Amino acid sequence: MTFEGVDVFDWLLGAVIAVVSAMWTMLRGERKAAKEDHSKLAERVSQIELTVAGNYVPREEYNENFRELKRSLERIEEKLGSKADKD
Repeated sequence: MTFEGVDVFDWLLGAVIAVVSAMWTMLRGERKAAKEDHSKLAERVSQIELTVAGNYVPREEYNENFRELKRSLERIEEKLGSKADKD
C-alpha cells in the first residue's frame, strides 16, 4: 500500500466514523425524546385511571338503587294484579 492509499483509507475511515457518530448522537436524542413521551403518556394514563375509578358507582349505592327499583316494580306488579282481580 502506498502512502496515498493510507491517506485515502484514513479519510474513508474518518468519514465512516463521523457518520456513525452522527447517527449515534441522533439515536440518543430520539431515545431521550421517546422516554420523555413515555413518561408523559404514563402520567396521563394514571390520571385517566383515577378519573374513571372515581366515576364508578360504589357497590352499596348500586345495590340500594337496585333494591328501590325492585320495590317499585313489586308495587307496580301488585297494582296490576289487583286491577286484574277487579276485571
